[in-house]
Formats: sequence, structure tokens, C-alpha cells
Amino acid sequence: MTVRKIFKLLPILIIAVIISIVSLNKYRFHSTVSQLQKEGFAVTPKEFISKYYKAVPANQNAAKIFKRAEKLYRKPQNNNILIIEGYVRAPWLDQKIAPPLLTPLKKYIARNIDLLEEAKQIKKYNYVRFNYAWKKYKWETTFPSSVIRDIVGVYALKTELAINENAQQKANRLLRKMFHMATFANQSPELIAQLVFYGCDTTTLKRLQRYINIFKASTEELKSFYTVIDKHEQLIAGGRDRTLKLGLTLALSAKKFVYQRIPDSTKLELFLQKFGLELICLISDSDSDIIKEIELIKKLINIPLDNYSKRKSSLQEIEKKTPDSLFLMLMLANTKYCIDTYTRTMRMIALLRCAKTACAVKLYQGKYGKLPENLKKLVPEFMKSVPIDPFDGNSLRYFHGDFKVEYSTPIIPDGKLDPERIKDIENRFNVSNKSGFYIYSVGENFKKDKSETLSRDYENKDINFIVIEK
Repeated sequence: MTVRKIFKLLPILIIAVIISIVSLNKYRFHSTVSQLQKEGFAVTPKEFISKYYKAVPANQNAAKIFKRAEKLYRKPQNNNILIIEGYVRAPWLDQKIAPPLLTPLKKYIARNIDLLEEAKQIKKYNYVRFNYAWKKYKWETTFPSSVIRDIVGVYALKTELAINENAQQKANRLLRKMFHMATFANQSPELIAQLVFYGCDTTTLKRLQRYINIFKASTEELKSFYTVIDKHEQLIAGGRDRTLKLGLTLALSAKKFVYQRIPDSTKLELFLQKFGLELICLISDSDSDIIKEIELIKKLINIPLDNYSKRKSSLQEIEKKTPDSLFLMLMLANTKYCIDTYTRTMRMIALLRCAKTACAVKLYQGKYGKLPENLKKLVPEFMKSVPIDPFDGNSLRYFHGDFKVEYSTPIIPDGKLDPERIKDIENRFNVSNKSGFYIYSVGENFKKDKSETLSRDYENKDINFIVIEK
């Protein structure tokens, strides 16, 4: 065969190679999907809904109330976020709210009274119904997660006021409502909803810490708090599993149906507005990227939520192998930042375990009139076993005796608070000598930080729950 003939056949050969590669990729893609179905994974939105979300009877569904709550919160007069950012956290342990903060706090609650009234009605429900707009590749819920966060935030402020007024029963009721609200965020399989769930639980546990340090909690109350905390720890595992599988389902669905949805001709502006996702699919990744990501997600699902010190290397390997694809980052974000999301989950589990153990210690103290020498004394009467620190796999740490606590309080000039300049207010740094106990996890750096002082500084990587002796 002459060079000229080879040159003429070259374009045909190139086209044949391209067609072969595309055909091979499609074959691998469909084979992977078939294998996933055999393994019990939901590969279409319909399958995902059927597997995880059964219909909720109308008389057991809080969706309508959530919609009303959202509209209430979005009113212009409720947009003042005074105090929420930072200052609701300023009173810590047994420190009282600064008097100049009380008036704006009460005004903020008054502006959100309708929202709180709606939230009271939600207390009787256990579920909300989810809606799906799959043809638009948009996951829709009957409420945005931010509404849950806002409701819990307003309740947190109201709890602070109840504690300041020494109203123990009122504070107790509000705490229970906060825990109940947080469970709704966990029902959504979106990653952002899971993070909102963690945030709501963190806010609630900080209020619980305040409650135990200010009031004398009864045996019944401590047992009740222990139970609900234990339930929320169990919710985390299921929530993470659904979140990972949702990302996989959405990616498969978008990739499978993308090509037939691109119109033949349309204005560029309309094309980008309505079909931006499809465009990203076409130009930013390949079927092989999806296949690779599927395998990584399956590995991530198989990494249990325990002993981060042992799991860290596996997580790093997954993150290292994640395809550099814009489409995957937008649709999944599960393996690209798997270490960050994993450690956030671990920190939440650690905090819940610390709080649960603190309740058990208080139960022991209530019965025997003294603090236990070590956490093994709690077993089996108050706990089945000593909880494990999810970061290093050892038992949670326990300290009782004298220690120092660092905290900050706002410096308010002349005792007057200007809402327009709330961010300009400086803080006073305080160190206070305390006596009591605390339960702690070593966190992701696997070591005890600032052992002589318990700091609220986020640089302190330990996760702890502190109880001060009255």
C-alpha cells in the first residue's frame, strides 16, 4: 500500500478509532450501571425515591407548615440577624447574658413570634414530604434546609432568654423542640442538608450544656436527653449513606439522559439558562470519569464512620484518585472533598458522644452523690459501654477536678448597643477558674490541645462537653 493511499485512509481510521473508543466507553458505562443494579444501588431517580422515600400521609406531614414558616421568615422585617452571629454563643457555661444584649434579643424574638408559633405546630410531626423535579435535574424539597437552621437559631435565642429568666421548664421545652427540628434536616439526602443537621445539633447541644450548667436537671430529664442524643448519633450514619448514593444516582441520571435533551437550535442565552448542566456534561467529563467516580463512591460508602486514624489513608487515596471534572464537582462533591466531609461527620459524632456521656456522669452523680473516678464506673448501670473516640479509636477522655476556662464577652461602650455597628464591637478575653468535669475527644490531630485550659477558640481541635459544679 502506497503512502498516498494510507494518507487517504487516515481520516477514516481516525474516525473509526474515535467511534470505537466512544462505543467502548458506552459499553463500559452501561455494564457498570447494570452491575450497580444487581448490587442493589438505585441508578435512577425513581428507584431512589422508591427505595428511600415512601409516601407520607397528609395528616402526618409537616410540609405545609414549613412552607408557611419559610414565608414568615422571609418577611423584610425579620432580616435583622442581630445577636445570632457570635453573641448567642458569648454566654458560655455559667456566664449570664450581658444586660445590654437582653433588649435587642427580646426585640428579635418579638419580630419572629409568628415563625415560632408555626414551629410549635411542627412539633407533632415526624416527617416532611419531598418533591422532585428530575426533568430539570433539580432536587426540590417542600422546605429549604435554611428554614430549619433559622428556626433552630431563633429557638436558641429564646432558650438563652429562658435561662436568663431562670425558667427551667420553658428552657427544657425549647431544647426538645430544637432536637425535633434538627431531625427534619436529616430527612433530606442532600449533602448541604446533612451539614445543616450537624449545625442544628451543635447549636442544640451548646444550649443543653448551658442548661445542665445553670439548672439542676432531674433524673428523668437526663435520661430523656441521653436517649435523644443517642438517636441523633444513629441518624448520622443513615444520612451519610443516602447522601453518597444520591450523588451517584444524580450523576448517572444526568449522564444517561443528557444527549437527547440538547435542542437542535436555540438562542445561546436560553440554551445556557435552561441547559447549562447538559453543556457541562458534554464538555467537561467522559463516561470513564463517571465510571471511576462510581467505584470511588462505592469505596467511600464502605468506609465506616469510626476510627479516623485508621481510615485517613483510605480517604486520602480516594481523594487523590478523584477525576478532575467540573461536572462531578457540581453533581457529587462526595469524593473530591471526602476527608473534609468525613471529619465534619466525625466531629459531630464525637460531640454527641461527649454529651451523652456527660448525661451519664450526671446520672451517676445524682445517685451516688459524687463524680465517678473513671468512665468504666458508668458501665453497665448507666451506659452499655464506654463510648469510643471516633478519631483515634480509644475511649473518650474524662477529667474531673479544677481547671481553667477561656471565654470572651462583648465590650459595649456606655452600656449601649448600636445594631448597625454590631460587628465593630470588641470582645474582652477572660480566664475563669472552674471545678467540675468534662468529656472530650482528641479530634483530627489525635492529641490533647491546651491541656491546662479549655478554650472556646476554634483553633482548639478537641471536642468537649463541660459541666461545672455549682
